[in-house]
Amino acid sequence: MPADAPPRLPPVLLARALDAIRRRLRRIERTMQPPFATILETMTGAFVAQGVYAATKLGIADALRDGPLTAAAIADRVGADADSVNRLLRALASRGIFSQRRDAASHSPPESVPALRHS
Repeated sequence: MPADAPPRLPPVLLARALDAIRRRLRRIERTMQPPFATILETMTGAFVAQGVYAATKLGIADALRDGPLTAAAIADRVGADADSVNRLLRALASRGIFSQRRDAASHSPPESVPALRHS
């Protein structure tokens, strides 16, 4: 599939079934975790949304289009501070939005992040 082609969507029935399973698992998870963890997760949701917004505005997913790069290389491409980009990528990697390699220097977007492209 070409890089610019839109992603293929799963059949509607499959998507609905998977969503129902996901909701049930999330409900089970909420009953098993302590209340303070639920509150903390709700509070940090705003920070994650702001991080996704910043990554989109900077064009980080566009910078990673050709493959993994170090945070410093990404910062050079997007015109930002390398330390700030590294912290942003680590925060988003902790939520599964970007992936971080073992060497702790390379970050690459998973296939599920085309929405972060700013083009």
